[in-house]
Amino acid sequence: MTFFSIAFLLLTLLVIFSDGAFQRTVVFIRVDTDLGETVFLRGGGANSAIPIRHRVFPVHGHITGASFWSKGDNNLDWNGAEFGQSLYQNTQASGTPLIWTTSLHSPGNPTVAVDGFGYTPLNTFGSNFWMLDVDMDCSKTYRGGWFAMKVKGTLH
Repeated sequence: MTFFSIAFLLLTLLVIFSDGAFQRTVVFIRVDTDLGETVFLRGGGANSAIPIRHRVFPVHGHITGASFWSKGDNNLDWNGAEFGQSLYQNTQASGTPLIWTTSLHSPGNPTVAVDGFGYTPLNTFGSNFWMLDVDMDCSKTYRGGWFAMKVKGTLH
């Protein structure tokens, strides 16, 4: 498995709804990738992993790596795959999986809600924006809800 660092052009962080310490957190990162490349996020808060709950469970998501790797991924941390995190095509996750998205909606094209990638109304930026959509335990972040992160990519 080959790892490469990805420079990102834009980062947008949206905190939308609150459920106690857990808040919906959406991150978009612009990364141009080729078919078969996957983008992961690693990070954390005040010297600790941050508990997360993935929000995207697409109808046909069983065909995407992100859907498999989301299972058992319970923390945003610096360690790559978690114990119990699912494999996809015999490949271990390299962190918290992101979902490829576009803001361009065309009938018949993939959508995040149905296919696990593609169009989502949350993306108002354009194509090739990888998204994390989770409920995050903000009590584990730095003061003010901030967290540190880095992007990892894999070729498989």
